[in-house]
Amino acid sequence: MSPLLSCLTLYLLATFAVAADSAKSLTISRIFNSKADFDSCTRDLSIEVDGNSVQLVKEEVIAETTGDKLAPGKSYPGVTDPTYFTAAFFGKRTFNLDSPVAEKVAFYFFRGTAGTATLNGQPLKFGPFTHHGGWIKAEVDTSALRKGENVLIFEAGSSCCIDMEKKPGSHSWTSNDGGKTWKVCQQGEFYVNIGLTRYPARGTMTSPVIDLANPENKNEIAPLLDIKNVSLEAKTSSPKESNILLEARSGITSLPDAKWSKWTSPQSLSPARYVQWRATLSTNNRLATSTLSQVSMNAKVNILADAAVSGASIEKFENQRIIRTSLPFAYQSKSKKLQELRDRYKLDEVIAPGKTQFEQLVLLRNWVRNQWPQNDNGPYERVWNALDILGAPEGHHGMCVQYGVAFTQCAEALGFNARTLILQNHCIADVWSDEYGKWAVMDVEAAVKPTHDSAHYIDTTTKVPLDMLELHNAFHKAALEKKDKIDEVTQVYYSDIDGKSQVLQPRLYPMTYLVAKRFLYPPRNNYLDQLEPWEEFQGCDNYHSSAQYWWKSEFADAAIPNIPLKTNRRGDLFWTLNQSQLSLTATTKADVLRVTSETFTPNFKNFEVQIDNGDWNPVPAEIKDSENALAAYDWNLHPGTNRLAVRAVNLFDRNGKASFVELKK
Repeated sequence: MSPLLSCLTLYLLATFAVAADSAKSLTISRIFNSKADFDSCTRDLSIEVDGNSVQLVKEEVIAETTGDKLAPGKSYPGVTDPTYFTAAFFGKRTFNLDSPVAEKVAFYFFRGTAGTATLNGQPLKFGPFTHHGGWIKAEVDTSALRKGENVLIFEAGSSCCIDMEKKPGSHSWTSNDGGKTWKVCQQGEFYVNIGLTRYPARGTMTSPVIDLANPENKNEIAPLLDIKNVSLEAKTSSPKESNILLEARSGITSLPDAKWSKWTSPQSLSPARYVQWRATLSTNNRLATSTLSQVSMNAKVNILADAAVSGASIEKFENQRIIRTSLPFAYQSKSKKLQELRDRYKLDEVIAPGKTQFEQLVLLRNWVRNQWPQNDNGPYERVWNALDILGAPEGHHGMCVQYGVAFTQCAEALGFNARTLILQNHCIADVWSDEYGKWAVMDVEAAVKPTHDSAHYIDTTTKVPLDMLELHNAFHKAALEKKDKIDEVTQVYYSDIDGKSQVLQPRLYPMTYLVAKRFLYPPRNNYLDQLEPWEEFQGCDNYHSSAQYWWKSEFADAAIPNIPLKTNRRGDLFWTLNQSQLSLTATTKADVLRVTSETFTPNFKNFEVQIDNGDWNPVPAEIKDSENALAAYDWNLHPGTNRLAVRAVNLFDRNGKASFVELKK
């Protein structure tokens, strides 16, 4: 008989068919009250964890346009020219505020100049602004703010770029008679970001799904429970005009689906094995925020069966853990263009010599680097399309941006997951490594001394490839210590022996230079099939898009007050992929355990299960929600050693890293 006996429906019927006459009663608790606890929760960008408590972020950046399609310059392709204003030619930009209250207010202009400008009649004061380039800052007294419409006027000597994504502008006007009469700006909207030192009106944090049978996610056999009731309490501090709304929902699967309850008050929560809470912080006083310091969940349950029933003990349990991002991200789907890219450039042959997945990725990176010798005129013509980049005529391929994009999409064509990664003055890539269970930086055109080859970066001691946040922190640590090199990080270069063969030759150098002060990610990697929206002429000018995700660094000289989308939650930018997280539950049968497999896998195809080192058998997902998938089945045990392994498989037939458990019965 197959060990994969029951579907999820049968599992649920069996759960509720068990009598509880002789069950053992107890109370199960799960408390969230530390930074680690709260960082395990997803949150929108209006929420931050300050120490061991949750509050609204005291910063609000309003960016009503993305800045992706700024009016092009005339003298240098790709570099934006602003619109300049004179004593007769004025510009006007309006914006609405739900509240005029703030401690400070600043305006940020890309490619702007310090001239005469007013907000609701009060003059702006232009001052110095240290950033990654291209931006200027102007301040005005907060008494100038109004509820509702606010009017910004550009006068003689000032300038502002125009975002041409939506033509004509809805909130922008020009005047040729010194502000007496106005006409709609036909080119688009004046590109202005507004920074307010105040709390946003609301923000929400959502807990991970809590398994009442195993609330600490330990590698153990969870008991079979009959849930009697569930209660939640929060410790909060709410100044006048601020509030925290605590809600919860529950269900019978570890992945929320349509059968889960709706969000409701904790007092109305239906008892079920899986519970999730969310806290919404709101304020009508933009200078005050509520604080959430603890969420306690208690459940009264009856134990219907535990590990003792099976008579099995865990000897080994290697369980992959899923970390989810709070931020939307659009993944490249398997498509005809991806297949064309894979076939045209024989990418399978490129990586074939690699003995490990990471060696294959390095071979691919090195191949992309060798497709054209150096930066050329391509960035003014090339878009984010590897077919277009690689197929360009000589001298028109591009620069670091195009190297990074080409590698990213070639990796995707082979079934890997990669992203374009933007630094302060350099564009690279990173790729998910199943081998190491992390994102690894790939500097495709390594703009570092002594040569311009390709490189990745490893921990000098452990030799493990590093992600971008690890590089960023090492960079700033060395800068604070006034070191001219980063001893903890080593650059690993690879070159072909003769410029043709794919023989790896590592060359190790101390990491003396990498522009790692700031970094950001576009919110998707599906540019091959969907170019728009994108930041035109990416890399030719200073970075200016307000639609990309920046790391909100702890280091003061990396501050980005003009950017709206930024996070300091590690999991938001470095979430996990292709992991298969296992859960074991006791049953009333001595020879049966219930198994749940869960994964977050882009282009997910199915799970594969291996029993006692036998064949890998496909198991379909019973719940599938975008990249999330779940399967549940029974595992029949036998005397002696029992082994079960599970892995996720994507549509390219690439396997994720397996989780496995070994039991002795």
